[in-house]
Amino acid sequence: LFLTVIALNYFITSITASILLQTRLLQNEKYDKNKFVGDYNIILIVMAIFNSFAMAIGTYLYMGTDVSLIDIVLCVIMTLLFLLHDYICVQYRVELNYSRILVSNIVLCIGYVIGIIVFLNFCSKWQLVFIIAYVLCEIYDLSVTTYIREPLKLTPLFNNTLKRYFILAGASVISYLVSYGDRLILFPLTDGTTVSIFTAAEIMGKMLMLLSTPLSGFLLSYIVKEKELKLNINLKYGVAIAAFLIVIYMLCVGISVPLLHILYPKWASRSAVYVPLVTFTSLINLISHTLNVVVIRFCHSKWQIVINATYLFVYLSLSYVLLYFYGLIGFCIGNIIATICKLLVIVIVGKNKKMKVQ
Repeated sequence: LFLTVIALNYFITSITASILLQTRLLQNEKYDKNKFVGDYNIILIVMAIFNSFAMAIGTYLYMGTDVSLIDIVLCVIMTLLFLLHDYICVQYRVELNYSRILVSNIVLCIGYVIGIIVFLNFCSKWQLVFIIAYVLCEIYDLSVTTYIREPLKLTPLFNNTLKRYFILAGASVISYLVSYGDRLILFPLTDGTTVSIFTAAEIMGKMLMLLSTPLSGFLLSYIVKEKELKLNINLKYGVAIAAFLIVIYMLCVGISVPLLHILYPKWASRSAVYVPLVTFTSLINLISHTLNVVVIRFCHSKWQIVINATYLFVYLSLSYVLLYFYGLIGFCIGNIIATICKLLVIVIVGKNKKMKVQ
């Protein structure tokens, strides 16, 4: 239940604060050029209201009718702190001030330690771990940033910014449907055991995908300052990159098997069969997320809908068919094909715009 509520919180934050962060990075040049200040805090307030209702309703539905009002209030406070933190951090990325990101994360870790101590010794509400951590972190963030103090006014760019935000948010929702599609497909068509086996096999792949968000954010922070990006890849560098990715893949597969026996001893032997396929899918996904930064920066935002909708269509179509005929192995192969299709669409769109591959 705790993990479900946290997952809901991260999902809500990812389609609000994280997308607003992306939108501000992409729109920042226009605002600076025209010396416009405003819009974003109005959008932030609307998001805060939406997140509050979504989290309150979600908490009630997941925790049941016996949930207390204090639990709902604490979950709402928690999601608002997540929202504020993710939005404030965009200033660090705009200014390329990664030393402050480091300090902010250190303060957040200290806050987690204090929160855990409070939870274990003084209060049984797990939400306080996150609330204490993020309150301490935002005391620091608010002291060194200014975006939250911008005026509540609309600028001529408001409609353009809002449109871009909704397109990126729509693409993000589609992407999340794929991310959690395995559970939506496997559970009704198979059983809980199959879901558990597949989830265990994903362990290293999920850890690999944790790199995608910070890596993409880091690259976007730099790329938004470029007017044009030409990526020249000759044979020597291409071979070196391929060799590096093969080493990463082999390491992940090699680590996964003993890790499975530690974390999922019940399913380890059966899950190990699927590890190479699932890890390969995650590696292709990581490459896709990284290259997609170029498409986000230099191509129209509508391409994000096209890319993710294509991915979702191929994923659902092949997963159902191959799962029916070949079981879980077929499902994994369907994932690989869908992920490769996504990568190809990203490369084709990017190549036609700004990427020059030799």
